[in-house]
Parts: sequence; C-alpha cells; structure tokens
Amino acid sequence: MHSFASMLPLLLFLCSVSTAAYVERAATTLGQASLLVSNGAVRECGTVILNSDLSMTLPSASWAGGSHCGHEVTVTYSVLKGGTVQSRSVQLKVAGECPVCIASQIEMTDAAFNSLGASERGMPTVTWSLN
Repeated sequence: MHSFASMLPLLLFLCSVSTAAYVERAATTLGQASLLVSNGAVRECGTVILNSDLSMTLPSASWAGGSHCGHEVTVTYSVLKGGTVQSRSVQLKVAGECPVCIASQIEMTDAAFNSLGASERGMPTVTWSLN
C-alpha cells in the first residue's frame, strides 16, 4: 500500500496536466468590442451579415486563416451597478476577420450589443472565448 506522501508527486502532476488542458480549451480574452455595421454585406466567411444577426468578426491575430468561420464565440459584458457586478453572455457566430482590430478587440453586430445589454456602442470592455 502506498502512503499519501508517496503518491503526492503523481497527484500534483495529474492535476497540472488536467488544469493545463482545461485552460487551453477555455482561453478567455479580455478586450474591447466595436460596432460591426455590415447590413447585407458578405464577409470573409462567405455569409451575408445583417445588423440583426448575432455575428462577430475576429481580430487578425485570432483569425487563423478562416479556420474559425461559423464557430461560436462566447462574449460576456459586465457592469458594476449598485455595488454588484452584473454580467450577460451571448453566443455569437464568427462571420469574418477584423483586420483593423487590435489583437484582443472584436467587432459585434448591433443585435449582439443589444443582447448583452451594452447600451454604449463605443468600445465596451468584454471577455470572449472561442467555443
């Protein structure tokens, strides 16, 4: 029978491996969102985007040659109201690339801003992650 002390290095190794795999899949980016005005335009993924669609574009740094076309991205917007953080998340479909965005910035349609409750159309801070 093995003692707990003798098993500890193995347990720590297994925990670090599973944690690393989880972090890799759930990488979240903190950045800003700008308004994607693309009513009826065809974007890089070959789909027409309407302002009423729940769509977004990725920065060139995350574009990966279009390999994320059609994938969903979870975008979360949080605000502090009355001393409490209130957050809303929405699933958006990748519809194209944003070549003018910085590495952490995304563009979202008007419908995405509305779904998040982000009344400002400036550059609210959001978190986003590829699903």
